[in-house]
Amino acid sequence: MSLFLSTLFLIAPLSADCSISRGYSYVRQGTVDFLTKFCFSYDRTEVAGIFDVNLRIPNKLQHNGTAFLLLLDDQAESYPDDDIGVWKSYSCDEMLYHSRWWQKIDMAKVAELKGQSFSIHLHERVRPRWWFVAVASCSAANFPLTYTVHAKNPLLGWQAQLSFDEAGMVHICIVFLLINVALALAQFYAKCDLARDTLWSTHPLVRVITAGLVCSAGSQVFLFMHYRCITIGGEGWSSIYIAGKFLQASSKCCVMTVLLLVSLGLCVSRPLGSRDLPRLLAILAPLCLAGFLLELWGEEASSRTYTTD
Repeated sequence: MSLFLSTLFLIAPLSADCSISRGYSYVRQGTVDFLTKFCFSYDRTEVAGIFDVNLRIPNKLQHNGTAFLLLLDDQAESYPDDDIGVWKSYSCDEMLYHSRWWQKIDMAKVAELKGQSFSIHLHERVRPRWWFVAVASCSAANFPLTYTVHAKNPLLGWQAQLSFDEAGMVHICIVFLLINVALALAQFYAKCDLARDTLWSTHPLVRVITAGLVCSAGSQVFLFMHYRCITIGGEGWSSIYIAGKFLQASSKCCVMTVLLLVSLGLCVSRPLGSRDLPRLLAILAPLCLAGFLLELWGEEASSRTYTTD
């Protein structure tokens, strides 16, 4: 298990929650490729959001095609369908028609070492809104593209690097950390108190509950570090984020273990036998591991760049 986690920490990219998105895209002829999304706050007078975009063709390849940088929002007029297949069927004129903002990409500039940069200021006067960054190819040629998109929420102050749907995550992590620490301390105190007169402190259910509380508190520490890194520099570290998610999944697994033990009458009406533990592990380990991996996969899936999920 330790080798598995170490491998995940090394190969995983930066979390998709970051305000700075970096990546590589292969834009095919006549199609649109969604790069990232971000949710901005709103204000009647002030700038609500900023996109700083840099596009570059790697290896200084020359390309004479026509391409556009597009911005779309979550309104039906701009984003009529969350099915990416519909967008691939649009003509270039239809892509530009549905976009809220567009600008032609200078292929000579993107082939340079520094690439081409765009700075886009957005105004939102009614409600928080999702915005999508995309590149549309309007030529009969394919071309590779590396991109860096830095989104900022200036109305959120020190949380400007966070998407509006994640505003307050630092405070939420602190609150749940304090709750879990208080529960863990109460649990340890109860264990020490029980150990004076009885053997209940070594009871399997007590141990599992204690482990679950410790894992939950540890997950909040790592998630706090992750979101705090984003608020400072716009990027978090996957190793910290995955560790937090793994401890969170472990805490849930401890709760499931307690419920399963009680439902089977183990540690309640009859003691936990030597054959019971392998049977429980065979049921819970694959389930918890699959849930953990599916959650990570879902958060990094490419579909998240063109939906509001």
